[in-house]
Amino acid sequence: MTTAQVKSHLSIVSVQEDQTLIDITTSRGNIVSFVLDTDPFFDWYLRRQLIQRCFPDMPVEDRELLISGMDYEDQKIMFGWNNEEEQD
Repeated sequence: MTTAQVKSHLSIVSVQEDQTLIDITTSRGNIVSFVLDTDPFFDWYLRRQLIQRCFPDMPVEDRELLISGMDYEDQKIMFGWNNEEEQD
């Protein structure tokens, strides 16, 4: 499979039976790659299920990166996160 742009910041690089490789272009122009379980990824992306239900163990910063493309530094500024304790 060739890379498919599915959101302005998210591209699917490859889909295997159990895992999907995606690239995120962050708000600062960096590329972050994720290998995600295929079923939860498509439950979130195609079936519009809540991301926290699809990826309950994923850190909140990574979920926000998937949703918006906002990198970690911009998330700290936007949400006022100073450390991990404040995010829970």
